Amino acid sequence: WRMTEEEETQIWTSIGLSLFLIYIILGMLYENIFQPILIMLSIPLALIGVFLAFTWMDYTWDATAYIGVILLFGIVVNNAILLIDNINQHVRRSSRVIESIVIGTKERIRPIFMTSATTVLGMLPLIIFRGDSKSDIWSSLALCTVGGLTTSAILILFVLPIFYYLFFLLQKNLFKGRKKAAASIQ
Repeated sequence: WRMTEEEETQIWTSIGLSLFLIYIILGMLYENIFQPILIMLSIPLALIGVFLAFTWMDYTWDATAYIGVILLFGIVVNNAILLIDNINQHVRRSSRVIESIVIGTKERIRPIFMTSATTVLGMLPLIIFRGDSKSDIWSSLALCTVGGLTTSAILILFVLPIFYYLFFLLQKNLFKGRKKAAASIQ
């Protein structure tokens, strides 16, 4: 089964629009340029799992796989929001940024794993009991969700705290430069 050019254009437009809307919503939520980018870093981490799952299970990539990826964007971003929001709360309360990042991440391990596990376990029957045909529409969508959510749940707990600290340093240096420039003008 192949998609027509029109269908493929619609899918890629949907993916681009969903990423744009996620960024806009996160930008309004955090009133910051860096944190929405930081949260959206969870999406490529999920895509690693999607492509590994499709390769390992020898599934064909179809239209429902694309829909599964769009669905996955929202789920993965929610996990990243849980993590980043908790780290932000700890950073606001303490002057020790690294300690706040570690504590904030430790506190969110269980909620992220539990919410991810419930979704993954809920989707597993669609993969396991797909029948003889690999073209079952639900199994591709479920495999996207299971593969992406599994890797993202693990990777965001390691990757996002590191990038949080790097973005923190970048923001600190940018604002330091702006303060110097403003002081030199006055």
